[in-house]
Amino acid sequence: MASLIDRSQAYGMKLTLEILQRVVAENLKKPYTLSEDGQRIRAAQGHTTGEVQMTFAPATPPETLFHGTATRNFDSIFKNGIRPGRRHHAHLSLDVESAITVGRRHGKPVVLAVATVPMREAGHHFYLADNNVWLADAVPPQFLSIHRSQNATPTAQIEPHRSNHILPFAGIINFRDLGGYPTADGRCVRWRHLYRSARWTTATPEDAVALAKLGIDTAIDFRGEAKRERRPEHIPPNVRRVVHLPIEPVDPVFADGLASIPRSGDAEASYILMCAFYAEMVTEHAGRFRAFFAALLDAQGPVVFHCSAGKDRTGLAAALLLTALGVGTEDVYADYMASGPLIQNAFTDFVIRHGDAVKPFVEVDASYLDAAFGTIAREHGSVDAYLRDALQIDVGTLRSLFLE
Repeated sequence: MASLIDRSQAYGMKLTLEILQRVVAENLKKPYTLSEDGQRIRAAQGHTTGEVQMTFAPATPPETLFHGTATRNFDSIFKNGIRPGRRHHAHLSLDVESAITVGRRHGKPVVLAVATVPMREAGHHFYLADNNVWLADAVPPQFLSIHRSQNATPTAQIEPHRSNHILPFAGIINFRDLGGYPTADGRCVRWRHLYRSARWTTATPEDAVALAKLGIDTAIDFRGEAKRERRPEHIPPNVRRVVHLPIEPVDPVFADGLASIPRSGDAEASYILMCAFYAEMVTEHAGRFRAFFAALLDAQGPVVFHCSAGKDRTGLAAALLLTALGVGTEDVYADYMASGPLIQNAFTDFVIRHGDAVKPFVEVDASYLDAAFGTIAREHGSVDAYLRDALQIDVGTLRSLFLE
């Protein structure tokens, strides 16, 4: 403490022993602790230097802890888990509110739930710092899930495999129920009414039976004609209507880039092309999205919409739909980013063949969605204006059909 007080003078600060003691005692986050003799001060946790070696005894946490992060980090975390980075430990929150506050420091917040019981059973340890921050050496991705808002349908009322919206098919990836997301007016999206998916061309016979049981009335396919002909789908016989709304890049630069980037090895160029494609979708394909919403309003039962991987065209369609229904931005982005871990294995061979330069084509990135919504803001002033004027959506009727 004496050394810190002396050195503070060189920076024009007038620290005193009393001031430092008050900082330790009165800061609500309790980030600092004093030694037993009151002569030394240190951070309670979060050190990035090897000169400070903290020893924590393993402790038993609640069944669920939380981790707040930004939506742009979502894909990386679900690939690699929560890692300490430069710190000694990964930091976890006891409650959702604290996790949201942490997430907001990094961007659009999203809260991940950490299943501590199976994690401890697998041999991992948790520690509790002096200021009640929970710590772990790391959190592997298999123990993580998206935390759903407290305003959504309670998890206990949902089948276990639906607790994070995913429907487990053997041959279809990224098939999800959009139900349960809370809206600004206190309602939530109806379960078992709106589904998003990747293509069904790899569906197994068991998948076909499961699809039929969903009672889907309308299937909307955003794939181009060439891909539909090359990889036709086996639509369940009880699907009343199939709507083809092909969305493909209009700008020839995109096609040229797809051909040249694997040779050039330029991942940054791939990223720029993807941002441009998302911006193009909301302008050049507004008619397709208008027809998409019209098909939703005409449906006589559950609807599924999909493209090839279920991440770009389907991802933007889902983002526009959830926004029109009144779902908050955080949940809209979380739903979009959830495609990342669900599709990554499907593109492993593709990336091996063509190199890391093609990764932006097969990944999700919050910046892509930012590009779409940013274009909407510049062209129309707001998303609400775009939905009303460009897509001509009857929001009231849409919400009456798909909210509860």
